[in-house]
Amino acid sequence: MKYINANEILPDVLVKELQKYVQAGYIYIPAKSEQHRSWGELSGYRRELERCNKAILAEYHRGVGHRFEYKRYSLMTNYSILDPDITRPYIVPGDDRFERAEEQLEKQNADFSVTDALKLLKSVRQEGIWATRVSFVYSVKRHKVFYVLDNRFEEVKGYQFKYENNQ
Repeated sequence: MKYINANEILPDVLVKELQKYVQAGYIYIPAKSEQHRSWGELSGYRRELERCNKAILAEYHRGVGHRFEYKRYSLMTNYSILDPDITRPYIVPGDDRFERAEEQLEKQNADFSVTDALKLLKSVRQEGIWATRVSFVYSVKRHKVFYVLDNRFEEVKGYQFKYENNQ
């Protein structure tokens, strides 16, 4: 879908009629039902996402992904540091977020808090087309997950796990 100036394609009378409803704004005009295409179908982006998603899912089922236990912290990533060649096609060149996070964790002391962990995640977040969609920190002490959606670190949310009776 691309932007088209109404003055370039519509008769003046129709533009004036539309201006009764919308002033200096955008209006979406859907395709006729017989010409309707699914999202991303014309640009090919949908096929590309499906191809990527299938490849990522296949890699996941092969055991790609890694959880690295480090002292009292746990780092998780969606790419393999054990066998980088199998996930290399999906890694953005220069992406060293895992290594930077690990380096920052090594410097932490016993006072490391949920707030500190969220600051760390913010410092290594990815932006752009492969932007980080979910960042989370699990607090063992509080039995709670703190999470941020779409890099909005000013909007920390939480999920409180219920304690089971047998604990």
